[in-house]
Order: sequence, then structure tokens, then C-alpha cells
Amino acid sequence: MEVSSVSFAGRLAQTKKGNTYEKTNTGKRIGTVVGLLGGGIAARTDIVQFCSAVTASRFLKGGKAVAATYGILGAIVAAATLAGRALGTIPDAIINSKRKAQADKIAADNTKS
Repeated sequence: MEVSSVSFAGRLAQTKKGNTYEKTNTGKRIGTVVGLLGGGIAARTDIVQFCSAVTASRFLKGGKAVAATYGILGAIVAAATLAGRALGTIPDAIINSKRKAQADKIAADNTKS
């Protein structure tokens, strides 16, 4: 299974041994966008809006409850965006780890020759 070929304009980084490899952030970027879209879709559903309004109205009255409802919906979108970003870092870490190991292996093989 080849996962190290994924790259959308990654930047160069160095391993602890000083060898250069191409670091990827693609998963983090994709996770951020998916989380943002997912949070936005979730915030537009009737059940989430209703629960946010009920929660806000329990603690506040009038215009403050409406503002708090929008605040709750915004927090939902923000939380989903951060969760997507966090989940996107997992494949990035795996790919970067393999790339580091490969860069160190290639450098070690070149010094043996």
C-alpha cells in the first residue's frame, strides 16, 4: 500500500537526522473543510436549531435568547471544524512518518555505497 504519493504542494522539512522530505498537510486541510461543511449542515437542521433555541431560552429571555441561539449554532460549527481538522492530522502524521523513514533509509543506503 502506497500512501506516500499524496501531496498537494507540500513543503520541505527535515528529519531529526537532517534528511529532507516533503511534508504534507493535505489531510488537515481536507478535514478542516469537511468539518466546516458538516458543522454548517448540522447547524441548519431543524432538530439542532430547536435544541439550541430551547437551551438558550431556558437561561435567557427575549433578544438575548435569540443571540445565544446563534452563538450555540456558531459553537457547533466551530467544534465540527476543529474536530475535522484534528481527524485530518491523523493521515498526515502517518504519511509524514513514512516519508521520514524513507528519507532516512535512502540517506543511509547512499552512505553505504
